Amino acid sequence: MRTGIILCGGRSRRFGKDKALLTIGETPMIRRMAGRISQVVGEIITEVSQTEKDLRRKKRAILAVLNKLEEDHDAGAVSDADYKRLSSKYEKQAIEIMKQLDQM
Repeated sequence: MRTGIILCGGRSRRFGKDKALLTIGETPMIRRMAGRISQVVGEIITEVSQTEKDLRRKKRAILAVLNKLEEDHDAGAVSDADYKRLSSKYEKQAIEIMKQLDQM
């Protein structure tokens, strides 16, 4: 199986905005590219660059979600099963973000 990689991102200093999210008609550029290369590859990997500021913002948001989830669980508004599933999911996301921040 052939794999295609779409590199999306960069600072877009000359363009002024994120080209990966730029829409042509109704279709974001990244979706357009994926559609084109999917004709010749079996798997597509996208790599989106993020600034340190973006990553820190995402980390804060995930930690806020985890705090709220814990509060809701303690108040009985979230079941044990949902709490375990959701907290595990968000903890993994936070760990990945922290690893990315460490590499910067």
